[in-house]
Amino acid sequence: MRCRKVGAAVVTLVALGVAGCSDAGDLSDLGPRTAPGTVTVGSSDGAASRIGALLYANALRAAGTPVQTELGLGPGDAAVAAVERGDITIAPALTGELWERYRPGVAQPTKAKESESENPREQWDAQFVALSAVLPEGLGLGDPTLALDQPMLFVSKDAPAATLRGCEGLSGTVAIPSGSPSDLKARYGCPTGPVVVVPDEVAAARAVTEGRASIAQLGTLSPSARDLTQVADPDGAVPSRAVVPLVRRDGLTVAQTKRLSAIAGELTTADLAQMVAKVESGERTAEQAADDWAKEHPLH
Repeated sequence: MRCRKVGAAVVTLVALGVAGCSDAGDLSDLGPRTAPGTVTVGSSDGAASRIGALLYANALRAAGTPVQTELGLGPGDAAVAAVERGDITIAPALTGELWERYRPGVAQPTKAKESESENPREQWDAQFVALSAVLPEGLGLGDPTLALDQPMLFVSKDAPAATLRGCEGLSGTVAIPSGSPSDLKARYGCPTGPVVVVPDEVAAARAVTEGRASIAQLGTLSPSARDLTQVADPDGAVPSRAVVPLVRRDGLTVAQTKRLSAIAGELTTADLAQMVAKVESGERTAEQAADDWAKEHPLH
């Protein structure tokens, strides 16, 4: 497990959020636990949400926790709403979507203050602290994973390296699917070439591979992104939508929360994208995909 270390002050602010990386002396900061019997893990309808829920369920079961799953609770934020109501204990969520839910209209922090650090990891930790602080009472977060589910810019694998730091390699035409965010300067903080709207992500990716565009805006979990290279964002300029477990704080023990956080350093965007593609194509069920991943990534 690649555990992310944070300071004691951050642990106090984040409360439940960094349990997986806390020292023993920090556990008192994690809030009350009722040590329930069966933990209920739920998901929304989408393949990514179902897979995320099953990964968390598998992690808890492997540690001896009785788990019940309630998959496909509805579209969009249905699983998040179920956690809020107390119908379920845990659901996979996205950090950026949670921010928009609890602080609508307020810009999500994207960087730590310059006086704090220029380290990208610490910049992300600052974002996570801010999110944890706006959750409704009784809710908490496990550690966010490395898996992102959000629109990003992609270029050809043969293209020169492109990055949001210094806006290098972003001067060409950008193909974006209909309905995708179109104010690219506001989203990425960089000027780009002209924007061309195409019907869908398949068409956007094809525009790059066929040379009709230099850049495509695609979802990070999209199968269309597999043959392209994501534009680097080393400074966290784009507010992240990372997969994270949203939990009822009184529904888990500290040990169970730490078990959820064991997923954090293992699950990557590439992992989740591959599983989603297999499930959506019918090659594997969500249960089979999650089981395959668990076998390849034993948690400690």
